[in-house]
Amino acid sequence: MKGEDKELIRIAADLRISKAQRKELTSLRIDFFSKLRSNLAQSKNEFNLRLKMEYIGGSIKKGTAMKYNPDIDVVALFEFDSADGQPPSVSKVLRLLESLSPNGFSCKRGRSALTISRKAINQIGKKNNLSMDLVPALSNPNRHGKSPLGKWYYQVNQRNLNQWIKFNPTVQDEIMKKLHRRSEPDDPTALLICLKRWRDLQKNPPAILSSYALEVLVWSEYQKRPKQNQVTLIKRFNNVLQSLNEVKAGLSFKNAAKPPKSKSRTKEPPFLQNPANSTNDILGMSMNDFEWWLARSKKALKRPQL
Repeated sequence: MKGEDKELIRIAADLRISKAQRKELTSLRIDFFSKLRSNLAQSKNEFNLRLKMEYIGGSIKKGTAMKYNPDIDVVALFEFDSADGQPPSVSKVLRLLESLSPNGFSCKRGRSALTISRKAINQIGKKNNLSMDLVPALSNPNRHGKSPLGKWYYQVNQRNLNQWIKFNPTVQDEIMKKLHRRSEPDDPTALLICLKRWRDLQKNPPAILSSYALEVLVWSEYQKRPKQNQVTLIKRFNNVLQSLNEVKAGLSFKNAAKPPKSKSRTKEPPFLQNPANSTNDILGMSMNDFEWWLARSKKALKRPQL
């Protein structure tokens, strides 16, 4: 293993979430959702919202959670009923879930998710300062069927947080499985942790380069060079940063999932196509803001600073 690869893996190991933190996050998720499910069943709401399943996503799922800001992302799939088959608004769903938050938990409503933590734990940096982001997704069983797999669901559109878009959960699951592979030295989780660390060290960015955008770029790198140890890990790191030039022109994927009866597509660069919905851009920033990130990536390629 080359020295640069060893350094990337060492950095990732130092940044990884601890077993104790992971255990506490799992406990937080199980306790909260068991009580929320009960509260929902007893509530009366106009869309008959009910919890169908939880889908652990984000960094915990892929083994890339970092100990200095530990949290867990959970996509919660809710079934609903409506006369016209259309879902309730994003804000209505978030307000309802916030109102049903169980005792013993703090719940902060954002524009696209709820941030959940245990009450009376407020100090930043303390061992128990752990949180969970509940990201709602919706399904109409009368139209989508009852199977939780292979269907199109509604999730919050990150380009317009007041709207839903459709997404294909099987595609997202395939991405997560490929990124979860732990086999040194060619370890996608170590690569992604180091890229996230590089991003977090950039001061005062004009727009956020999301973790999901980095995940898709890492996934794309392994799509292009799928063989284990085909290139060094530091080379993959540089390849991902260089791929931002493709994003500037507009990066799309040949086998991206296409929503049924959809003719729209991402058009204006820069954009990064969502593999789980070919019509959706997950980059979500202007050319000027993206140029800021492009300049930082070129600087890192000259001398990586992690």
